[in-house]
Amino acid sequence: MNRPFSKGLFFFCIAGFVTACGTPPEETAEELFKKGEFYCLEKEWDNARDVLRKSLLLEPDHSGSHFYLARAYFLAEDFRPAIAEGEYLTALHFFERDGKVCRIDRFDSAYFEFITYLDLSKVCVYEFVALQSYGADPRNLAPTAKRARGYFDKAKAMGTVPADIEFMEPKIEQLERLSQIRTATRSESAIPL
Repeated sequence: MNRPFSKGLFFFCIAGFVTACGTPPEETAEELFKKGEFYCLEKEWDNARDVLRKSLLLEPDHSGSHFYLARAYFLAEDFRPAIAEGEYLTALHFFERDGKVCRIDRFDSAYFEFITYLDLSKVCVYEFVALQSYGADPRNLAPTAKRARGYFDKAKAMGTVPADIEFMEPKIEQLERLSQIRTATRSESAIPL
């Protein structure tokens, strides 16, 4: 065998072996979920979104991953209401499909359902406020106010955390008032969050 060729082949094989040995093992969907949950609790929204999307590639029907991904889109500075709402609804779909079994260890099933509906109503409130701040006529935002009310009423019917209900009720009512009037005065136009 030609010596330069055999040296090259030897180094190629060694490089391949070192690369293969140095590659960390793939993380499981559950490990990625736990990491995404941690990032959400630490309010590291970009990291949370990256990790949770990877988790969902491995286990697309994990209601907990969808819940935290929704939170990462809802609470980040680059708020994306349509994605957040869709992820919360997907979380509820898989939660219900799984017999209302919560996939988040720190939540019981009743709380998971409650907080998901409450967060859905908050997404609608934030969306309403954002669109209004861009100059949207509140009357045109009536569908957003109706969605907020629908989600809120589902959370309210569960009554899991009365303080959260008391906090949100005036905000939902203000959305409904604003969406039914022609023009809002300066003092009415901003909903304190």
